[in-house]
Amino acid sequence: ATVSGVLKDAGEAGFIPTPPWFQPAKAEQPEPPILGQPVEREAAAPSADPAPPVGQPSRPPADGRDTRPTLGTDTQAPPRLPTTRVAPAPTTPTAHAALEEELAAIRRLVGQVLQSSRRAEARVAQVPESGQTAVAPSVSTGPIFDLYMRLLDNQTSTEVADDLTSAVRDDLTASELSDAATVRDALLRHLAKRIAVAQETQPPTRTQADRPTVVALIGPTGVGKTTTVAKLAATYKLRHGRKVGLVTADTYRIAAVEQLRTYADIVGLPLKVALSPQDMTAAIEALSDCDIVMVDTAGRSQHDAARLDELGEFLDAARPDTTHLVLSLAAAESVIYAATERFGALNPGNLILSKLDEAVDFGVIANIAARVGVPISHITTGQEVPDHIEPANADRLARFVLDGQAAWAVSTRGV
Repeated sequence: ATVSGVLKDAGEAGFIPTPPWFQPAKAEQPEPPILGQPVEREAAAPSADPAPPVGQPSRPPADGRDTRPTLGTDTQAPPRLPTTRVAPAPTTPTAHAALEEELAAIRRLVGQVLQSSRRAEARVAQVPESGQTAVAPSVSTGPIFDLYMRLLDNQTSTEVADDLTSAVRDDLTASELSDAATVRDALLRHLAKRIAVAQETQPPTRTQADRPTVVALIGPTGVGKTTTVAKLAATYKLRHGRKVGLVTADTYRIAAVEQLRTYADIVGLPLKVALSPQDMTAAIEALSDCDIVMVDTAGRSQHDAARLDELGEFLDAARPDTTHLVLSLAAAESVIYAATERFGALNPGNLILSKLDEAVDFGVIANIAARVGVPISHITTGQEVPDHIEPANADRLARFVLDGQAAWAVSTRGV
């Protein structure tokens, strides 16, 4: 026996501790094969129970032992990897058409369920003759349902959509309700009737010998009042030959006066600045030789009652013949309603809907028309002065409400 062998046996037996300097000899490791040379492999020892050929049942061992797993043992089947089955995508026009038709049918079904549950109570009407309840016929299938869903997709309120489709259904016969073009024309016609617009065929002109016609714009902050004032003033002068003056009371916003002064210099309009209600009266008197005086006011939050009262004092001093409330269609619908309620105390006679080019959904136009009850005088469609402003047209606004961004894209191409 070698010294290392004796030390190893004695240490394992516990007779003597293994010295720290002792390292047992490692088993010899085979040299790695050289690339390109054959590798010699040892033959595997023959198994006592060779595996049966594939497809044949296994034979029991010769000694009669039962090698099958029993309940409660740790023998488990190897885990199966999760698999995901993906249906092949349609590759032909016919398959695509069938898929689109199926999706449309699902959408209609879901829409029916949602709208039925949402409006079930409102659809129930009392029958005076019998004292019983009857459910009004609902919009279920056909072109009228497709247009109904389109209105909802464009964020038209359920109440407005129900009212429109009910009017169309009452107006058309059964055969007409099956024709998509007829139903569309009828819906646009009823929609246009419900969007009140100002009947302004000609721009304002001087109505008093000693005083110009005063037009004031009010509204929340950031709706584009100053740019809209410049657009209207430039339109009245350049396209209609009116003599126009400008008065601004927007001395709170940084560079607001300079912004309007720049427009005034370009178009060639006189500009006055009113720091107080007394200044407003003096400014309008100084522009008494003008046909029209456009008044730009400071933007006010609909939640700031004190500032709204101050704005009212400026309007009392200006004594406008027409007051336009400017609302941005890029704002949330709840913000628009809050602004109309608070600024309604200032008695605006018209609405100007600004920033249609930034709007996402146009159904809010019909919602505003149904809820506010103030006619729309103008819409603004961009920032260019004076091109991107136009008198409100009910037929065009109706197409915006029904067709959404598609109608807007067509209008911007001039089609």
